[in-house]
Amino acid sequence: MDLELLFKGKKLIFHTNNLESSLKKIALSRIFIGLICSIKYLQVIQYLFIIEVFDLKFLIASLLLLCYSLITIGFITPIISVLLIITKALADKYLGIWNLGDLMMTIFLMIFILTNANQYFSIDRWIKNRFKISIFNPFNVVYNKEDVQKVFQYSFLIYAIVSLGAIMLHLNDYNWLHLNTVNLLLINPYLSSYSELFISIKNSYPVFYKTLGNISTFSQTFFQLFMIPLMFNRLGRTFIYVWGILFFLLSTLLLQLSFLPIFEIAFWFLIFNLNRNKVEIFFDDYCNLCKKTMKFFSMLNYNNQFIFSPLSKNSILIQNQSLRDIKTYITIRIDGAFYQGYDSYIVLFRRTSLLWPFLPLLIIGKWVGIGPKIYSYISLRRLALFGICEVSCNNDLIDFNKLNISKKPYFRAYYQQLIFLVLLVFIINEFHYSPFNGIIKTKYINYAGLQIPDVFNSTDLKMNNNYFVIRNNSDNKLVRFTAEDGGRLSYRKNGFILKNHYSDNAYFGNSLFIRRYSLGLDSIFIDEPKILKKLKSQILFDYKFHNYAKEKEYDIFHYKNNITYPIDCTSLLFR
Repeated sequence: MDLELLFKGKKLIFHTNNLESSLKKIALSRIFIGLICSIKYLQVIQYLFIIEVFDLKFLIASLLLLCYSLITIGFITPIISVLLIITKALADKYLGIWNLGDLMMTIFLMIFILTNANQYFSIDRWIKNRFKISIFNPFNVVYNKEDVQKVFQYSFLIYAIVSLGAIMLHLNDYNWLHLNTVNLLLINPYLSSYSELFISIKNSYPVFYKTLGNISTFSQTFFQLFMIPLMFNRLGRTFIYVWGILFFLLSTLLLQLSFLPIFEIAFWFLIFNLNRNKVEIFFDDYCNLCKKTMKFFSMLNYNNQFIFSPLSKNSILIQNQSLRDIKTYITIRIDGAFYQGYDSYIVLFRRTSLLWPFLPLLIIGKWVGIGPKIYSYISLRRLALFGICEVSCNNDLIDFNKLNISKKPYFRAYYQQLIFLVLLVFIINEFHYSPFNGIIKTKYINYAGLQIPDVFNSTDLKMNNNYFVIRNNSDNKLVRFTAEDGGRLSYRKNGFILKNHYSDNAYFGNSLFIRRYSLGLDSIFIDEPKILKKLKSQILFDYKFHNYAKEKEYDIFHYKNNITYPIDCTSLLFR
């Protein structure tokens, strides 16, 4: 069965400029995801190292760090991607850090496998060009830009179906049905990064706060419920893109979801292509410096927005009297307007998102005047300093971006059926209303990272009803897991975005476990075995993190139902 039948002959909903720019974009996503996951597992290793745990968990986390490091640099990428998609969710469950981010990683790894994500910016490409050795990937399905569009479309379909399943669960939730979820979520100190601010807004402007929360909950419901059909309408597609970006950014800044929204932002960046006016770059194709500069921008031309026009083929432009010496100063044309010299680079950096971190330096350089002076000094002496090409370097740019796809991918004829089968099994087993629910044990589906998320429900919104605060009584310092208002603390100075205490195993494997486990009990006490074990782990980490040598006394306080004072307390000596 062809999965395209599900779309009833509609055109492909994800536009791509060409195969080369699409594969560059995938390669950049591979690097970004590899870096983020490397940071994630490095944090896990650091946590285990501090508490001096060097068992199988330490080994698995180290291997995962190695794998994602190889993904980042693009070495044996197909092999590592297949290995990770098989083992990562199971490994994360063993490490105690499994979460909804595993679904996003399954989608990304599927894209990397099906599109040969090592075509650009990779050690694999360098080895192929240098030694003529390539790694065979039988799962590669990409032969043209339409193949990339299909992979993006089916990846989006998986994400959309998961979102649909999640909203079907939400529509059975009291707070969601009454549009109260966002209102309660933002004032929950454990879930919200700025709960005090939103509590203040709620108290000062109750009607505004309630209205904003109701609109947000309704819009999110509309977004998840109609994600697939809206993609076949231009206005609907714009809504999906804009609301998705807004939701992911606000989740990153306002909520405390660890790495999940970062993965979702990267996914949206990958599959959506914003059509922007082309930038035509006129350059001296007999100048070595110009050649290297154009190769640099060609490498970053992942949206195919740059057109490289050598001056040797644009003699009419040289005669344009309104422009300065065009052979000396780089010239670009956009929307009929010309920019030259230093201003050209400001425009090029502005249009290249990967160079945005350096854009302020260029703008400051223009303000103080030193930037244009340095540029003019180099451009006037570029031939003496860097030499002249004997022949036009335009062909070098073509060769630099050339893809070596000698034959149609072996797996190309079967991947749609495979994805359809995966989706079918997933839907049958995971959807709340599926009449076939349970045909295959759910846990095996979860091990692949596929699961309908059931979060931010009425139960989750009660996670601040029971919590435990630990204080180092000897030094009068809070253990930086839980604040006295139930908020989440971090041992990292840059933890304002992730707020996972120190690592995902400190969050998912410890504090979140305590909150959710407490909700399942009618009454909870500090000395409850599973709770006490996790609390002692927090004390152990705090003691080791600060390198204490002497005995310390820790007080554990139990807070309940928003009472401002603890209802129970116990003390532990730790050395």
